[in-house]
Amino acid sequence: MAAYAALVSLIHIIDDIERHHSPPISLNKQQVQSLTENVTFLQEFLEAYISPVSDGDEADPLEMRIADAAYAAEHAIESHIVAKIQLSRSKETICSHFFSCFRGAEDPKTVSPNHDDDEEMNLYQDVQNVIQEMDQIKSLAMQRNTEKVVLHDKRRSFVSAPSSTGKNSSGTVVWSEGVVNGILERLVADQHERQVIPITGMGGIEPSSDDVVIMENLQVLERVRNFKCSEEVVKRIPNIKKLGMQYLGSEGIEHDDYYCLSNIERLCKLESLYISCWYDFRVSLYVLAFPQSLKKLTLSMNGGFEWEKMLEKIGALPHLEKFKLWEGCFKTGKWQMVEDQFPSLKYLGLYSCPSLEHWTAEASSIFPRLEKLQLFHMEELKEIPSQIGDIPTLQKIWMTDCGESSVRCAKEIVDQQVDLQGEVQFHVQVWFPRKDEEMQTFEALQSLAGPNFEVV
Repeated sequence: MAAYAALVSLIHIIDDIERHHSPPISLNKQQVQSLTENVTFLQEFLEAYISPVSDGDEADPLEMRIADAAYAAEHAIESHIVAKIQLSRSKETICSHFFSCFRGAEDPKTVSPNHDDDEEMNLYQDVQNVIQEMDQIKSLAMQRNTEKVVLHDKRRSFVSAPSSTGKNSSGTVVWSEGVVNGILERLVADQHERQVIPITGMGGIEPSSDDVVIMENLQVLERVRNFKCSEEVVKRIPNIKKLGMQYLGSEGIEHDDYYCLSNIERLCKLESLYISCWYDFRVSLYVLAFPQSLKKLTLSMNGGFEWEKMLEKIGALPHLEKFKLWEGCFKTGKWQMVEDQFPSLKYLGLYSCPSLEHWTAEASSIFPRLEKLQLFHMEELKEIPSQIGDIPTLQKIWMTDCGESSVRCAKEIVDQQVDLQGEVQFHVQVWFPRKDEEMQTFEALQSLAGPNFEVV
């Protein structure tokens, strides 16, 4: 399980820093406690979690959100370790500075006190953003329908494996391999003269024109952070088919296209694209264009991102089969479908977007090839287009933590098809949270259950 592994990786790097006799950075004690408590809860939640997504080909949206938060925290910590090391580095080699920093041999005169203060403040804020996100996930998780969710009051003791963390006879701390590799990758990312170019560092590379390495066989590039899709980078990866990017920093907010996202359109063989953005890159993202070859698209956006400015562009993609929309906002509160949008779409997922209240269609038919629809944590959604019931290829609708109004709307769609055709080809499954204050609503919805309409 990727989400569980991401939580384990995060707690290991925190544990490494806390145990180190001379750590390169200092984490705020209160933040460490908050992170540890959240990780403890989420690990225990995942151990008992029964995913509402029964299709093995689809990732559970809650698990994806947990994994992204854990990766973001790890990235923030590693990035600030690198910044601290780079400040203390003078004429020595990268490796000698890496080890000298951990042995406490750095020269304090080489580090600017003001810059140190700024870095500490940035680290605090980045970690605090992750804690706030985990708090929201924790609140959502506590509402979920699980057989067992346990939250201990006391802090869990996390112990790294002997090969990962521990002290040898000389007193030197051995860091886990993942932590060391992550740090070293970032340390060499700005060394333009290197002939071997690390993929994870591509986001910050601006190579000289005579040092372009064409990676013709590279087809999958995932979890790239702050990826800058310059013309030179596009030349390097002409045959890329699957690209996953996370934007975790605030750099480039004011620039029209700081990360050169408009160049993504030039990746003419790209079939799968994932973009997760924690910060408000509205201007940069609105200029984003997609290659016509795209088949799968997942966009997880900051709460201020307005989907109305993007959906027409996405709906025009001729080969798009899967589309997942995470968070962001509908400024008008409405999404009105029009004719000829999403001609090839088979799977649609709408996740955690509370601003969407009215989903309607002015077209007589929509999503001509849709097979599966998933609505996750859409509590304010009041209506679903009735035309969805007319889609001949529709197989299943999942509704998890959705409001009563939209659930009743789905039931009406089922009943309408029964009246028209005498039978229904698709199945609706509603997952409703077990909360004492909503038991009356749950019981009322359970009364709607039928052969093609399930409430659990």
